[in-house]
Amino acid sequence: MPTFSLTTHLLGIDTPSYTAATEAPFLTAAGEGRLNKDVLGTWLANDRLYIHAYIKAVGRTLSIIDLPQTTPEAATEAAPETQFVDWLVATLTALRREERLFIDVAREYIIAIDLETMATTEGGRDVQRVPGTAKLPGLVMVERLFGSLHPAASVDRSLPLPWLEAAVVFWGTEKVYSDAWAWAKSKQGGAAERTEDDADGGALRNEFIPNWGNSEFTAFVDQLGGIIDRAIEDTLRALGGGAKASLIGRSEKVWKEVVAAEKAFWPEVE
Repeated sequence: MPTFSLTTHLLGIDTPSYTAATEAPFLTAAGEGRLNKDVLGTWLANDRLYIHAYIKAVGRTLSIIDLPQTTPEAATEAAPETQFVDWLVATLTALRREERLFIDVAREYIIAIDLETMATTEGGRDVQRVPGTAKLPGLVMVERLFGSLHPAASVDRSLPLPWLEAAVVFWGTEKVYSDAWAWAKSKQGGAAERTEDDADGGALRNEFIPNWGNSEFTAFVDQLGGIIDRAIEDTLRALGGGAKASLIGRSEKVWKEVVAAEKAFWPEVE
């Protein structure tokens, strides 16, 4: 009997919605060099805030993962929890590198990546915050989804894999991102050979698409997918098939939210 793969199951739930999230007109225009600097800058500005929400969600998730308190036997694979922590730590480094890339490329290509802000006071300090009205609908949805992940006081540790929802959310966001930019990369054949003639001056085709549409990123996403599938397999082996419906239900709920948010994250283009 073939082993059940949760990630494969999730990808097959609603393929039209997933296709809409990964093959948006924005991505086609990006691959063809038709996105102007204003549209790209708006999206990059929102993606920066996406990164900030992601970092906070990783921190909350790390706080609720219980690592094994005994050492693994020789020649055995590390526990899924250990592998997930390693993946999250690597992700934090990648997120910070990504934000620096945004800023550096925006400066080089003269792309504005700041959104409208409003003044407010926090902790006795005057700060500038981007109001929800200035954000893409998808960013508002993503921030809400990330913010719902695992407030430490509300985690039900009696559940198997209390970190499952977070893992599915992180894998889902990265999987959509990877497939979306692979789609954009596939559209470059219809673009002019000279990237300096692109509407954004070549920022996407020179810098961003090679960074996001490569095999290394795909492998990093697949690594987390493998961790999730192994954790599910181990749990079903320990608890029996009766636990399967609950694990699937928990995962499907957040997966659908991820796909809806990612679909709404791409700006509309003509």
